[in-house]
Amino acid sequence: MKKKIICTFLASLLAFGCPVSAFAAEITATAIPNSKNLEGWSDFSDGMCLIIQNRSKLGYINTAGKVVISPKYAYARDFSEGKAMVVIDGKVCYINKTGNVVISTGLNYDYDEYGWAYSGETEFKNGMACVYGPGGWGSINTAGKVVIPFQFDKPYFFNEKGLAQVFLNGDMNYIDTKGNLIFPAGYSSIGENKDGTWTGIRHDQLSHAGFLHSEYSSYDLLDAKGNIIKTNVKTSAGKNFDMIALAQATLDDYGLSKDRYLSISTPVDGIAKASLLYDVAVANYGGARNVYIDTKTCREIAGPFNLAEDFREGYALVSKNVTDGFVTYTKNGLINTKGQPVLPLEYETVNTKGLSEGHMLAKKNGTLYLIKSTGHKGGFTDVSSADYFYKPVKWAVEKGITSGVSDSSFAPNQTCTRGQIISFLWRAAGSPQPSISNPYSDVKSNDYFYKAALWAYEQGMAEDISFSPNAPCTRAMAVEFMWRYDGSPSYTAELPFYDVNTDADYAEAIAWAVDEGVTSGTSETTFSPDSTCTRGQIVTFLYRGFAG
Repeated sequence: MKKKIICTFLASLLAFGCPVSAFAAEITATAIPNSKNLEGWSDFSDGMCLIIQNRSKLGYINTAGKVVISPKYAYARDFSEGKAMVVIDGKVCYINKTGNVVISTGLNYDYDEYGWAYSGETEFKNGMACVYGPGGWGSINTAGKVVIPFQFDKPYFFNEKGLAQVFLNGDMNYIDTKGNLIFPAGYSSIGENKDGTWTGIRHDQLSHAGFLHSEYSSYDLLDAKGNIIKTNVKTSAGKNFDMIALAQATLDDYGLSKDRYLSISTPVDGIAKASLLYDVAVANYGGARNVYIDTKTCREIAGPFNLAEDFREGYALVSKNVTDGFVTYTKNGLINTKGQPVLPLEYETVNTKGLSEGHMLAKKNGTLYLIKSTGHKGGFTDVSSADYFYKPVKWAVEKGITSGVSDSSFAPNQTCTRGQIISFLWRAAGSPQPSISNPYSDVKSNDYFYKAALWAYEQGMAEDISFSPNAPCTRAMAVEFMWRYDGSPSYTAELPFYDVNTDADYAEAIAWAVDEGVTSGTSETTFSPDSTCTRGQIVTFLYRGFAG
């Protein structure tokens, strides 16, 4: 397959050029007019950020620094898939980016229940959002229809495999996107193993549960369909993990002295955050304990800081305490992965943990500022060198297969649609001109995917009269499109995935994808064919299938 498109990629390069893909960027700060009473209140999400006025009413600002929805809500959540949850007259509603109500759930807002919910749990993901109603937590669709009944004890969200961890009558369980329970009742804890099996600990198997450790004498081994493989598997009980000892063992990995450091975090972008010993920090740095370590050289590159966040989008939010007489202030700024300050420690208020979608809000001297990561055209602030999709995204942009959703954002975690993946494949093929009339009922000549859809029909990749361009692309759809593009080669290899039937339409495509190294399973025994794909996952599939 890789040989097949070498020539078409050369054609793509000539047709589209090679956009400069710079993944590092500089930082600018722009004052927002008339912002004395405003503060940022969240991360940027879907191009919007919550703001709060006089610490009472919430509204939204966009990435241009314009207040597009005036502060008027007592309760509001982040935008996702073009919608945000707000409370109007005590009822849960969803608004669009112009502030118009698009879903009126009619459900009462319960402060205690929603106080336990993270913003992501009530956001729309793949057309569903988790909300609280009579009987507990459930899900609605974009029409406001209840698609998963209100019955669960706590809010939940679905992972990339289409599963959500839920609690029902004190038991932990998992549900699929239709609300079906996966495992039997009675488990206190359930977790997935690397081989695709699951470990379930029943309430009667748990002898002690604590903050740092749990004790249990046996557990059940289950498959991903919830069937018990083995019950009461014996294990050593009462093991207590020494967290300090574990941290010091990590220090040894980097050759860091235990006379200076207490612990070190998992590296991000090759940089790890380390904590100094209390006595060292007090004696030498006024109590500031957080430093950053370059894991290649095992040397400090920045700090100490009083507060330090992990790197996000190539930058880390840091702060130092400044004392003026008897008053101590916190000053915030940003550093890059070289440890260099790119936003000075001048900002008093930053209600976030760093940049998101290339932006954040910070306040200085009574004025709110839009902090923006800007740089070379084609650079993405939401793609870092530590991401598994870093090289695939860079490759796809350079080949003209795809671009970002904006100059600074690729949106790798955004759901990929059928229209998008067909467009990606069409561009990879050199953007050939289709020679047929439009066979689709739901494709118009001014759609961005128009030529791609017609080309796909010609190639036998999508032959129904309805193309469904906005439908989410699943893992099975993605590999089937690629397999058909490669000529639908015959594959009879036995698959290890219990969730792929041998007579499924996409079985050969999955066998092909595994053999070509396009993708493997989501575990050793599962492929998750119905799970939706993100933009980052799709370009990774294409990169593995076409690059080289």
